[in-house]
This record gives sequence, C-alpha cells and structure tokens, in this order.
Amino acid sequence: MGPFSLHTVLDYRGRLENLAQQKLMGAEQAARQLAERIAKAEAEITAATAELAEKQRQGISIREHISLAEGLDYRQRELAAMNEAMARRLKNVDSARGHLQQRSQEKKVMEKLKERQNAAWQLHLNKKEAASLDEIATLYHGKR
Repeated sequence: MGPFSLHTVLDYRGRLENLAQQKLMGAEQAARQLAERIAKAEAEITAATAELAEKQRQGISIREHISLAEGLDYRQRELAAMNEAMARRLKNVDSARGHLQQRSQEKKVMEKLKERQNAAWQLHLNKKEAASLDEIATLYHGKR
C-alpha cells in the first residue's frame, strides 16, 4: 500500500490560495477606485475654492456667496467621508494580503509534506528492492 495521496489536500489549499488572491485583487481595485474618486473630489474642491475667491474679489451677492460656500462645505464633508472609507479599504487590503500570505504558507507546508512523504515512500521501496535483490543473490549463491 502506498502513501496517503495529498493531491486532494493540495488542490483544496490551492483553491483557498486562489480565492485569497481574488479577494486581495478586489480589495486593491476598490481602494484604487476610491482613490480616483478622492482625487476628483479634491480637484473639485480646489476649483470651487478658486471660484469662490474670484467671485468674492469681483463682488457677489450674499445668496450666491452662501450657495457657493454651502456647495464647498458639502464637498469637503463628502471628501472627509471618502477619506474615512479609504482608511477602511486600506485595512481590508492589509487584511486580505495577510490572509493570502497565510494561505500561501499553508500550501507550501503541504507541498513540503508531500515531498517528504514521497521521499520516505521511495526510500521504503528502495529498501524492499534491496532486500529482494539480497534474497535472490543468497538463493542463487546457495545453488552453486
């Protein structure tokens, strides 16, 4: 009887590693998309601030000033919320990266176990073959 086959376990570990890779890629993509939205919001805030400053220099009505200032405040609150979301997404990326590292390590351990098991089985087979050859040689030598 041969050694226990680790193919099923290795396949399972490989699937877990692939799932962890997909999760990491999804988390990184979500973080990149949010970073793009943050950059766009920052550009809008800069443009709105410049517009408000220019209109103040030229002279504007109070209603227009209030409207522009409220729009700017809204964008700044939105940016703050996006920055908080980015912090959470970066934590998710770190968590996914750690999970992937753990899954990869588990797979490598199983691969090493399989290699050791195969080497031990091969050593066992070599010893049996050597014993059989010794027995044949003894029988052959005994007939002479």
